[in-house]
Amino acid sequence: MFDNPLIRRYRYSLMRPRQFWIYMAIYIALLIMLFFINYTGFKHELMYKTFDALYRSIYYQLLVIQVLVLWVWGSFNASSAIKEEVFEKTYDFFRVLPIPARAKAVGILVGKNLVVLFLAAINLVLLLLFGLIGEVKTILLGQVVLVLACVTILANSVALLSSINPKGKRKKGSIVGFILLAFFLGPMIINGLIEFAKVKNVETTMARFFELKLPIMVLTSLVVLYFSCWSIKGILRKFTREDEPLFTRFGALLFMVGYEFVLFGLFYPYISDISYYPELGAHAVNCTYWLISLFAVLAVPLASVRSFDRYLEMGGLVRKRTGRRMGMLRLLTHSNLLLALGLFAIWAAVAAVTTHLAKLDMVYHLRVMAVFLSFYLFLILFVEIYVVVSPYAAKVRILLIFIVGVYAIFPLILGGLFDSDQLYLHSPFGYVFDMFGRADQDINAQVTVIAVNLLLCAVPLAVVLKRYRQVITARQKM
Repeated sequence: MFDNPLIRRYRYSLMRPRQFWIYMAIYIALLIMLFFINYTGFKHELMYKTFDALYRSIYYQLLVIQVLVLWVWGSFNASSAIKEEVFEKTYDFFRVLPIPARAKAVGILVGKNLVVLFLAAINLVLLLLFGLIGEVKTILLGQVVLVLACVTILANSVALLSSINPKGKRKKGSIVGFILLAFFLGPMIINGLIEFAKVKNVETTMARFFELKLPIMVLTSLVVLYFSCWSIKGILRKFTREDEPLFTRFGALLFMVGYEFVLFGLFYPYISDISYYPELGAHAVNCTYWLISLFAVLAVPLASVRSFDRYLEMGGLVRKRTGRRMGMLRLLTHSNLLLALGLFAIWAAVAAVTTHLAKLDMVYHLRVMAVFLSFYLFLILFVEIYVVVSPYAAKVRILLIFIVGVYAIFPLILGGLFDSDQLYLHSPFGYVFDMFGRADQDINAQVTVIAVNLLLCAVPLAVVLKRYRQVITARQKM
């Protein structure tokens, strides 16, 4: 691994004695301060009564340091690598570097974090040492290390994936973003670990994935590791085809199926047997599942968008493969709209299964799915308008965002002004809140929302079809 040219490059720049010892001095000073404060609290019996309590507390404090180093600092380093290449105008050299994409990914994730990994290794030894002498259970120590490793892989790979944007030119923005992220996430992580330390027997707490029972920390690690594989797959794709969307069409559908499988497996115990968590109720559990799974239905199409130029290229590919010109129907089958509808169909199929398992009214929930589909059609049509219109009007994005914002917020305002629940439902946010609030809705209200959404879809659909015809005409003239 250390034959990787990127790792060697970062090793020369990051591990130079003058720079490296600065990090070491800060870390050693932090440890001395930590030990001094804890020992003082123990000596004067202000914080601890026994040595076991002292060592156990130091263990959790070192765990906080480990999390901040690996998850926050490491993620920042991974996200800044590509931005630094672009800022220093060396990204073209990085792209033509004669090594495979996986070597580039490893080179950045490991090489950029050499100092982080070195300090984390030292801290891990101290972490395990104080955990053992503080009588922290060995099985808990192992599960904590497993979670640390899996979340580190996910956080760093997602940070790198999100930064692969050769068009970005600002370097300071990443530093400001890191400071803001650390400011908000730091206290959350520390408070979370404090609450974690208070939980007893967490290492033996079991969680169910379908009918399989696993320790909750092990199951969490496996789920995180699964999505880490997708994140790394995305990095490899962006390094090889940076101008292509993150997902291929098949990849988007496969990710959606996997996402639904994982989420369904986690929710299955609560959906199939509400006595497992009776205080929530079947309707609330089902709605929660629907809402979380809808995030992927909204996000994956944005990561799979084919550009207008790609539509033009597809006309030539279709003609070359089939010997026929691309018509409207064939263009629609290759469009972003069809992919988005396919993702929604996967969601709807699993949502119907969860409704059946929860023993809820299927007819009513099918109507709710139809309402969601009407909202979804409006949103994906505006995404497609951006795709087909932006090459000729670069600022159209601002107008489209404004229209979608009005569409989502204005009904809430009108509903509040006129004290009308009917107007409130015409906002996707209002409809979701209302769905959580009660397990039944008037069928007339649902039909009205669907009808209004379909009417609103008429204009964007006409714009999209008009641009599709222009694509077909332009391709025929080539």
